[in-house]
Amino acid sequence: MNNNQKVTIWILSLTILVSSYFTINIKDFIPSGFTLALNGIVVTRAILFAITAYLIVELSRAIRIK
Repeated sequence: MNNNQKVTIWILSLTILVSSYFTINIKDFIPSGFTLALNGIVVTRAILFAITAYLIVELSRAIRIK
C-alpha cells in the first residue's frame, strides 16, 4: 500500500467518524435559532446517513484495491 492509499483511507475514516457523530448528535450540527425546525432535522439526519453510507462504500473500495 503506497502513501496515497494510506492518506485516502485516513481521510475517509476521519470523515466517516465526523459524519457519524453529527448523525447521532444532530443538536451540535443545528444552530441555536433553528431548534424548532423538526422537518429540517429529519432531512439533515437523512442526508448525513446517506453521506455516511456512501463514505463507508468508498472506504471499502479503497481498502479492497490495495
